[in-house]
Amino acid sequence: MKKLSKLLFWASVKLMVMSRHLHKEVELADSKTLIWDVIDGPFHISEFDQQWLDEAGIEGDFEFMMVVKMEEDGVVGPVNFWYKTEEEAIAVKNYFKQNIEPLEVQI
Repeated sequence: MKKLSKLLFWASVKLMVMSRHLHKEVELADSKTLIWDVIDGPFHISEFDQQWLDEAGIEGDFEFMMVVKMEEDGVVGPVNFWYKTEEEAIAVKNYFKQNIEPLEVQI
């Protein structure tokens, strides 16, 4: 469970960095990890039980979470991605309101 939490944490960091560049044309590295859509959110960290946050390894710098549809090695499913600010989360959500192309992340 901790390995998955750390993997999801680093994937969210990568997506957060990419969200800062949405207003620029960015060439993304080849990756087998694709974010296809935002399923739900953003949710503030205060909406989660502290014990769950501790077990999931969520660090204090991250305040907002969204559930995204992620594909990795051909397997698609929901994943929690964390952001430091609500603006970063909303930027990703707005990307998918205007684009059908997935965001690629390198984990």
